[in-house]
Formats: sequence, C-alpha cells, structure tokens
Amino acid sequence: MSMDHTGSHDLMDFPRIQFPNFFKMLRSKFLIHFVILPYLDQNFSIKNFLDGAKEAALVVSDRLASGDMDALRDLVTPEALTEIQANYARMSVRERCDLRLDRRAISPIVIPYELGMIIEEDEDVQKRWVEITVIFHVHRKLMDDDGNLSTSAYMHPDFTVCNYRFIRNFTKGVSDSWTVNVVNHFKPNLRRDE
Repeated sequence: MSMDHTGSHDLMDFPRIQFPNFFKMLRSKFLIHFVILPYLDQNFSIKNFLDGAKEAALVVSDRLASGDMDALRDLVTPEALTEIQANYARMSVRERCDLRLDRRAISPIVIPYELGMIIEEDEDVQKRWVEITVIFHVHRKLMDDDGNLSTSAYMHPDFTVCNYRFIRNFTKGVSDSWTVNVVNHFKPNLRRDE
C-alpha cells in the first residue's frame, strides 16, 4: 500500500501563515520607525534584515534536510530545536528532503509578516526582545522555459510556504544577534493528514 506524502507534518506548532496582513504590516512599520530606529538600533534596515533572513533560511533548511541537528544549535533557539527534533522524527524521508530550499526557487518578494516586542521588568532592568516573522514563497519546478513563474504556480501541489520567526535581545548592555525561534515549511495545496 503506497503512502500519500502530503508534507503534512509541521516542524513546529505554529499557525500556517501564507499571506501578509495589512494591519500587522502597518504596526511593524510603526515599530521600526518609532521604536527600533530611535531607541534600539539606529542602523536597522528591514531590507538588510530580510536579506539575512533569506540566507538564514537557506542554511537552516539545508541542515534540516541533511538531518544535521547539531549544526543548528547556534542558529535556532534551544526550545525551538527541541520541538523541531521531535517533529522531524515523525517525517517521511520525502518530507525531510523537501525541507531543503533552492535559492532560485524562493520568490524575490520576501514578506515581513509581523514585528513584535517583548518587554520584561527584572530587578530595575528592562529586558527587551524583538521578534520578526517572515514569509517565504517557494516555487519548486514551477518556472516556464523562459524562467518566469507559471501563472498557476500558487495552485501547484509543490508550491511551498515557509514561516521563519527571528528573535534578538535588545536589552541595554547585551550583545546579541538574530536567532531563529520558529521554523515551518508547508504546502498549502496538499491536504493534511487527519
């Protein structure tokens, strides 16, 4: 009996986000211009962040597809890695291979879905983190002979959406870099297993 490999096993328990939300994008722009730039990081650039997010997604996806969980320890938060490892163990070989992203297949439009702030008061120190959720659209084998995206690409069973969320500690006196705390790849045009 053949199994239907639908890509239904998520790496993390996180809502599947396929398209941008206008109100969340407005809120994110507000936070960038009125909180991050003046108070947290005067050099922050959403374009540079998204370029880095794409590179990180390529590295993380390659290591996931190879099953190299140890190589993810510096890129993914420990909590996320624990959940990813548990769910990865339930995936078929095909699902694991499908995790690898090809740079040429990622849509040039990388979508910053939501920017959020976490603030915690602790012994006269205000701890601050910023999280940014990003949506990648991946069109494997969906190009025509001229290298253009097929008009039916978004309906194709191989159309893949990736959700990555990045977190960085902006607490005063703390030196930190962006780390992945959510990873999900899914094919919205395939049914999920019950």
